[in-house]
Amino acid sequence: MERSTAILADHPINLARMGRGDLPATQIWLFWPGMQPGAMPSFASVFGRRAVMSTAVDLLRGLAKQVAMDTIELPGVTDTNDNDWPARCQVRLRLLSTMTP
Repeated sequence: MERSTAILADHPINLARMGRGDLPATQIWLFWPGMQPGAMPSFASVFGRRAVMSTAVDLLRGLAKQVAMDTIELPGVTDTNDNDWPARCQVRLRLLSTMTP
């Protein structure tokens, strides 16, 4: 993983990306070497409650799936500074009012 930083720094694809004003790839991260992660208990079985996640991050959606947590797609969710925070809060409050303990 560490060697990928030097390789990507001057890679022709990254140079082209930067020339267009796009962000370059800076490092390759290796996750789970070609195998499915081990079973995890569901969120509900551990905490006795349902949970819902909204995120623009694939890794977090995968973790939610791993623990049988619902996910919801919301417009404006970017998980960066341009998030539509008021809309996210409104949806969360609506979901909380419909969830049973």
